[in-house]
Amino acid sequence: PTLDYLFRYDYGAFWMARPLRAFSPHTKWTPVLPMMFLVSSPLLLVRACVGWLFATKRLYTCLKAAPSSVIAARMVILDACVPVANAGKLISYIRDNVPLSTPLWLCPVAGAKPHQLLAPHGHHSGLMINVGIYGRVCDGRAKEYSVALERQVAELGGRKMLYSQNFYSRDQFWGQGPPWNGVMPQEKAYQRLRNKYKAEGVLVDLFSKVCEAARQV
Repeated sequence: PTLDYLFRYDYGAFWMARPLRAFSPHTKWTPVLPMMFLVSSPLLLVRACVGWLFATKRLYTCLKAAPSSVIAARMVILDACVPVANAGKLISYIRDNVPLSTPLWLCPVAGAKPHQLLAPHGHHSGLMINVGIYGRVCDGRAKEYSVALERQVAELGGRKMLYSQNFYSRDQFWGQGPPWNGVMPQEKAYQRLRNKYKAEGVLVDLFSKVCEAARQV
């Protein structure tokens, strides 16, 4: 537990410097991995030589420069807020079905009173748990796991943060049909908000902005 907690403070952006652990049954070694572990080592000599490479800004620049398809195939990056009663179920699902070697981020979040249309905790008034998943899978099936996690989160009454890649269809994103209805934002309410602030013709709609399906990736 101590190692898992302190891992959050690994050098650089904590989920990018080492997106997998060296000695894990889920880690498949390639010629590149030893170099990755070497340059991200906490040894003072190593940090003195290559530490400048691991500034958060540079790591994010590398992430944004990578093709979306590569990120989708190799990385599972997701934050979701689920009711506290269902957090254990989500954690068990992740550990049983997603071959990650990195620890999970767990953080209590107060529910929204009153409810908020777009916030990841905005549809629930009780205590929630933010479950963060940040890691690399070695089988190239990260998109498959991410899609399954989006559904699992909805089935457990939770909602994702939208900063990472999102694989919802338009109907799923706007809560059409189970398990999405009652959890995802309502398109009619969102459209009223856009009309109120005269966003039409000025700002793209949220689905087009954050979902891969809108980009045809």
